[in-house]
Amino acid sequence: MHRRTPSRAGITLVETCLSTIIVGGLLGASVTAVGNLATARQITADRARGYQFAEALLTEAQMLPYNDPTLTNDQIGPSATELATGNRSLFNDCDDYANWSESTLQDKSGVVIANTTGWKRTVRVQWVNPGTGFNVSATSTGYKQINVGVSKNGKLIASMNCIKTAAWNDAVWLNGASNAANVTTSQTTQLGASGDRVADTDSDTTLVANVTRIVKGLLGL
Repeated sequence: MHRRTPSRAGITLVETCLSTIIVGGLLGASVTAVGNLATARQITADRARGYQFAEALLTEAQMLPYNDPTLTNDQIGPSATELATGNRSLFNDCDDYANWSESTLQDKSGVVIANTTGWKRTVRVQWVNPGTGFNVSATSTGYKQINVGVSKNGKLIASMNCIKTAAWNDAVWLNGASNAANVTTSQTTQLGASGDRVADTDSDTTLVANVTRIVKGLLGL
């Protein structure tokens, strides 16, 4: 006579607890992954927007003349009159933007840019010396570096630079930005639809002299 062993029905309490722990861990990992993805997307969006804000202000500055048209000496910084409006509407040369800072982003006339709470833009303008690797100079060199920094909630998001020269008033972009807007109001330069230069008041002789000087500098001649 054989004794039948009773079959086990259902699952034990231990198995139930282990299943709960495993499922809870998987759910927590999924929530973390989704959160990280959302954060990464926000960072990417902020970076793209930050560079747009930086390029807009840098373009605005570099389109103005190298130096104040009313002055004969080379200097950096706006006058008290140019600052009196509280906006950039009276800025008439690139170095007027030196030490400009705005915690509420605005256009040149002072109109606030929508949906920019927490954003900030700052500008530095300094003389630099091309003979020393564009290191900062305390005196006039004929070269001014314009730097625009953009931050959000105290964290730097984007930074862009360009070099403006007295000899050739077109700014030289250092961050690969579009050249379509790379002209100054001190020149009667016309642009085609593609952004190519059609006419320029710089003489061919001046242009050749500038190119020759740059090539000699690169070759150490």
